[in-house]
Amino acid sequence: MGIFDEKNCHSASIIVCYCYFITVMLMLCDCQAMNEAMSRDAAADRFLVDGFPRNKDNLDGWEREMLDKVNLRFVLFFDCSEDVSCQPVTY
Repeated sequence: MGIFDEKNCHSASIIVCYCYFITVMLMLCDCQAMNEAMSRDAAADRFLVDGFPRNKDNLDGWEREMLDKVNLRFVLFFDCSEDVSCQPVTY
């Protein structure tokens, strides 16, 4: 019996909703933390945000929450495996 069997369908849908809610809340917390950190340093006018957004949902949330608060110039996206992305940079 799997989690999405007819008997467990209601429970499964509740779990899926909670997982989505937690994901959205984490993204909102990330955006709020970045906004607060950028606001604390009034003299700085440029910031490098490393490792965010992590996925399309994060990007959509960033655009909703932060686009009117920042002057986004560009995004670097590296298409590589997780193993490669975790390796140290060598020169």
